[in-house]
Amino acid sequence: MTIIFRLLTCLLCVTQTTNPDIKLHIEPPSIKAGRTATLSWNVPGVQSIYILGVGEVSNKGSVSVSPGQDTTYTLLLERDSGISSDSVDLKVEDAVRGEDTCVPDPGAFRYPKLFTLTGTPAITFLATLHNLLQNEMGFTVSESQTPPLQPHFVFKTGCSIRSDLVSVDEKQIGARRLAYRIDISATVGDPIGTSSNAASYKTTVAANSQSPLLTYTISSYIQYRRKIESTWRLDQNEDLYNKATSTLHSRLTAPH
Repeated sequence: MTIIFRLLTCLLCVTQTTNPDIKLHIEPPSIKAGRTATLSWNVPGVQSIYILGVGEVSNKGSVSVSPGQDTTYTLLLERDSGISSDSVDLKVEDAVRGEDTCVPDPGAFRYPKLFTLTGTPAITFLATLHNLLQNEMGFTVSESQTPPLQPHFVFKTGCSIRSDLVSVDEKQIGARRLAYRIDISATVGDPIGTSSNAASYKTTVAANSQSPLLTYTISSYIQYRRKIESTWRLDQNEDLYNKATSTLHSRLTAPH
């Protein structure tokens, strides 16, 4: 996996821009729910790129996509001038959200915990997180860039029933389901203050800076269902949220 190291060191000194050399295309641009579209790309002169919602890919290729709702696909790479990107929109007609579909609202995620990581290129981290959530843990993952053209990324999962969140002593609990939200930012500098929700940074953008810093916040959403009921209810047990965060963080930072 080859990633240009300057992806981290230039984030604060170079504005992220669209690049006419990036060719990202979706065909057709609108589909009925349940149908597929073909996302294709061609970016000469690079070895590795990342597409939000797809993962790390080679510089040329295509993939079939079938999202359940309107989706923006954003391609990211780094050049000497900084981060370049291109986006295409896919409209999904007649998308239906079932009554029991668990897709938490952005503000529903609870107990955010902040972590820092140095020396890891951002695209490497995004690719590792994508693979862990989707392929290893079995979550449905949505990925976005917020706001557009800024080096801040949001990964959100749908809910997934997790047996490890129900202990053998909980005789009345039939199941628990979990969703994650991970906010990722890259910057240069030293943190001057942290809280459970955010961090502030002394941004010293020097030409010889050697301290790339990747920060990510993990928050979660947990519901439980009693054995005699079909209704899902919001769980208030903070220990369970801490356990869910610890599990993801441990697997994310384990050697791969």
